[in-house]
Amino acid sequence: MDMIFFPYNSMFSIDFSKSHTSTTYGMKMNGELIQITRNAYWKKDFLEASLATYAKYLKHGEVIYLEDYLNFKNSPGWLMNKLVPQKTKTRTWPGWFCSYAGYRNLGGARIEVYQYNYKFSNERAELIDSLLLYRTLSN
Repeated sequence: MDMIFFPYNSMFSIDFSKSHTSTTYGMKMNGELIQITRNAYWKKDFLEASLATYAKYLKHGEVIYLEDYLNFKNSPGWLMNKLVPQKTKTRTWPGWFCSYAGYRNLGGARIEVYQYNYKFSNERAELIDSLLLYRTLSN
């Protein structure tokens, strides 16, 4: 199951000498940015990396690589049902993320996932734009 999100894992290094732009992701609950730096040990693996992976999953139309692959190979439906997570399960992930980061997701909380694009100039990061990728339907 660890390999399901393989194409989204950003496993290759970025050569900043050739690229002066970067992308990061953030999540807000009721308009407040979820702080993921409070728990330094968890920050990279559980929070930062999983948020980036989930955001890329959203951008890919809520389809994982394995689902694309199985469809391409015309695999039987029962195999898809066993190996691909259900959409209803993946939609609960933002609530889990907020809870794991130490925020209590009360019923009716508005959760949003953003993509932030920025460029580096004069040793500073400058925001270019942001894009709303996901918003819960409840408020």
